[in-house]
Amino acid sequence: MKNITLSLLTIILIFSACKKNNGTIVPVDAGLKSSFNYKPGSYWIYKDSLSGATDSVYVVANTIEYYLAGGCVPSKNAPQIESISILLSFAKSNLSDSEQWHFRMEGDKFYLSMYNNADKVESRAGFHLFTWPLAIGPSQNSGCVLNFDSGSVTDIIPQVSMSGQTYNNAARSAHSQSTHDTSMAYNDCFYVNQAAGIIKVVFDHPTLSVHRVLELQRYHIVR
Repeated sequence: MKNITLSLLTIILIFSACKKNNGTIVPVDAGLKSSFNYKPGSYWIYKDSLSGATDSVYVVANTIEYYLAGGCVPSKNAPQIESISILLSFAKSNLSDSEQWHFRMEGDKFYLSMYNNADKVESRAGFHLFTWPLAIGPSQNSGCVLNFDSGSVTDIIPQVSMSGQTYNNAARSAHSQSTHDTSMAYNDCFYVNQAAGIIKVVFDHPTLSVHRVLELQRYHIVR
């Protein structure tokens, strides 16, 4: 009952905030939305090239929210920002070793945050993967919390071949943090393709001895 009450209160606050803006809505970029707005029914199957383990990840929910722009203290006259959130879950049978990915799109930016009960470093990291259209350049998370991630799109690879498939123009988004908090040092890479989404992930977390390389085997996307 408490959870229901909190949910209703959240909805009321959201609608109240929407009524106070200046009537302007900043939408998610049309090209970004058409390429990466995954709906339930979408799934990707990955194989860890180091361990040989195979797992699937599927879209659990796709929601659109609006909030007032303006940073940490938004003005009531600020425009509304459209935010698309996509929750994905791995189909692991052991729930105590659960893993989830959360995509978020705002404007021309695509963000990723994760939860993995077996990897605390992964669960504490959040990335701005790329800005649309895919191009080489630095990435920085938005919001009130300082971001110490040194991420950037370092390469646009003309062709990446895996499991008998070839993906064109894959953006390599590299992220690392080892100086601010040595307890969560990481050196991760995400390879993004417009047609297939995330086609390869390299997790390198030396403080926890976590090393995984997920390579896409097959996929099905509903947009």
